[in-house]
Amino acid sequence: MIQLKYLKGLLIAVGFLSLMSLTDAKAQCKIEFEFRSEVSEKEGNTGKIFLTKKAGGEEVTFRLYEFFHIKKGAVKTKKTEKFSNRGEFLVFDNLPSSRYLILAEDKNCKVTIGGIEGIVVKSSR
Repeated sequence: MIQLKYLKGLLIAVGFLSLMSLTDAKAQCKIEFEFRSEVSEKEGNTGKIFLTKKAGGEEVTFRLYEFFHIKKGAVKTKKTEKFSNRGEFLVFDNLPSSRYLILAEDKNCKVTIGGIEGIVVKSSR
């Protein structure tokens, strides 16, 4: 029963990623980020996701999806970041242990961050 739950989540995630690859891009997509996660220092039962901008626009909207709960409209958190330089920055905080996908979108294109395995956020407990 549990294996079926994970298989269903994986199939939904693959479908989500496939749909994102079919969207029309107005120009060549130049958004590129690396990610890392860590346990929150103050509260060991939550985690953080940091992104490092490698390339992309000055204003990017991020939508965070919990890996096994991806449905239409099931955005866990949405935020827009404005930046003019490259470097690491905190995007999401106070996240429970889970796997996540991030959809990053600027005025020209959309990309997913986290790949097929997702971004793993662990707690210290």
